[in-house]
Amino acid sequence: CFEMEETDHAELQYACFRSILKSASDCIFRDTALFYAEKGENWMETRVAIIGIIVENLDMVERLNELLHDYGKYIIGRMGIPYRKKHIGIISIAIDAPQDIISALSGKLGRLPGISTKIAYSGVVSKE
Repeated sequence: CFEMEETDHAELQYACFRSILKSASDCIFRDTALFYAEKGENWMETRVAIIGIIVENLDMVERLNELLHDYGKYIIGRMGIPYRKKHIGIISIAIDAPQDIISALSGKLGRLPGISTKIAYSGVVSKE
């Protein structure tokens, strides 16, 4: 963005990130990027995980899909199974993201009425 002196490094990186992160979906991830900027790091450690979702309230599907869209840049794939006999939906989300992003998505989904989530993390960790 612009030249930085060592003493103002974190503040200037913060300003730089603010100018870059303009779209609504990128704003969701701003805090994670700023955390790494303040530490003087330009990489993020990501993990591969599965978020299991049980949908018991079908009225929440639209909101659930909006949240998944917001985190779309991290989602590897998605599988949804309607279990008509029990009137529920079963969804699994494969995701590669920083751990706090994975937790944030799962938490937001789990706070929706009639939605339950669980996360299973793989041992695969990478720096991007």
